[in-house]
Amino acid sequence: MGRLPPFPRRIVIPIRGLAPPRPLGPRTVAALIGIVAATIVLALFEEHISGLPRAVDGDTLAIGEERIRLYAIDAPELGQPCRSGGDCGIKAKAFLAELIHDRMVTCVRRSRNDSYGRVVAQCSVDGGDLGREMVRTGHAMASRSISSLYAADEPRSFDFEQPSAYRQRQPSQPEHRRGHNRS
Repeated sequence: MGRLPPFPRRIVIPIRGLAPPRPLGPRTVAALIGIVAATIVLALFEEHISGLPRAVDGDTLAIGEERIRLYAIDAPELGQPCRSGGDCGIKAKAFLAELIHDRMVTCVRRSRNDSYGRVVAQCSVDGGDLGREMVRTGHAMASRSISSLYAADEPRSFDFEQPSAYRQRQPSQPEHRRGHNRS
């Protein structure tokens, strides 16, 4: 049995109409293979969730049994008062419910599940970003600790205090976190 020729040290890819082909060295070939492999792996693991949702609260959706926390926004808690009166958490939930009413929503996972087991995702309906619309209309704040994605969409003022400050002052009882159960 004869010897196999050694692995080629250079691969030449001819492209018509351009300058004479330059050989690609082994490092370049390895880098190209790595880039293609990484792109394929990322595409395979990007999780899409879609369906007809219901609003759980101002920044949480449910599609079937899956709970989805809208990426990079923070809506007032259910029971959180508005400065002008009323419950801003209920108002935010009602507005989100109106945005999604009987419409297909598509969500793309943006990070690991949150501490309540919810998928953290950026969601859209009819091409419109739900998080952006919640912030733009003053029903939620941009969560700058996560991303500045919606910071430019915020109105000058809100009818509620920062939800994180409100949560910190509340007793840690499950009824104050109705929309955030771990089940």
